Amino acid sequence: MSPQISVVISVYNVELFIEKTIQSFLDQTFKNFELIIIDDGSTDNTWSILESCAKLDSRIVLLRNEQNMKKVYSLNKVLPLVKGKYIVHSDGDDISLPERLDKQFTFMETHPEIGICGTWMKTTGLEEDVICWYPTDDETIRCTLLFSNMGVVAHGTSIIRRSAFPETKLWYNPDYEYAEDYDLWVRLAKYVKFANIPEIHYLYHQHPQQMSDKHQKEQVLTTIKILEDQLKALGINPTQEEIRLHFAIDHLFDPISMKEQKITKNFLDKVKIWLENLQRLNHIQGIYPEPKFSELIEKRWQYLQSKCVD
Repeated sequence: MSPQISVVISVYNVELFIEKTIQSFLDQTFKNFELIIIDDGSTDNTWSILESCAKLDSRIVLLRNEQNMKKVYSLNKVLPLVKGKYIVHSDGDDISLPERLDKQFTFMETHPEIGICGTWMKTTGLEEDVICWYPTDDETIRCTLLFSNMGVVAHGTSIIRRSAFPETKLWYNPDYEYAEDYDLWVRLAKYVKFANIPEIHYLYHQHPQQMSDKHQKEQVLTTIKILEDQLKALGINPTQEEIRLHFAIDHLFDPISMKEQKITKNFLDKVKIWLENLQRLNHIQGIYPEPKFSELIEKRWQYLQSKCVD
């Protein structure tokens, strides 16, 4: 019997965490899945641990890169091999709670209009645990994409309907390494609808070895490229000052200096003009659904006003 779900995990030097990640899937209440793990040239004991785990369960499928090729290459290598109706993602140092696959499979089966679905998650590890909630409706999610990948669909929590869009659109773009999920969501927004299940089914483990922390500057620069692409679709060819302003609205720090953005009256004056221009252009282009787009802009404006230091 073919698996209904293909779980895909790309790992690199996660010897301290991968066994628990694998066990979290083996403990799922939903059983009809394959677990495809690609080791991206790990230099620690990750591969040995993977081999030991694979001997215990036939659903585990292993692949290996002889050298580190990075996440985009690894995911694109796996995607043509998946057999499931749905593709589920996870990172190799995180935990999926026991009902995750059951809840997401049931949701996708009963909501055929949805192409991508995430869940809420909780961070654990370095700091106090934090619950990360995400919007549940498609319109809010696609409007949020214009500003950030935060608060959209967390990649590690995602389940993707393989048949909902052209197969080539599943592939990650190597030009957007370190923000590959953000780029994929923006491209797929033209073809599918999004959702999030308002329940915690994923534990995001924060630790010093985390790849996103090591490559924060590259991630920021890649995010800027994705923001620029979306602004150009609205009819804006942003200057460096404008893209820094746009980035700071959601991230609250300057992408060039990497310093905290102070919310001054001068900053707010620029933001007000910028947001009004986005609304005007969206009225012309009709890319983001109204009135949700205007509601989202108003919420951001009110939040920034509340943070003003003047």
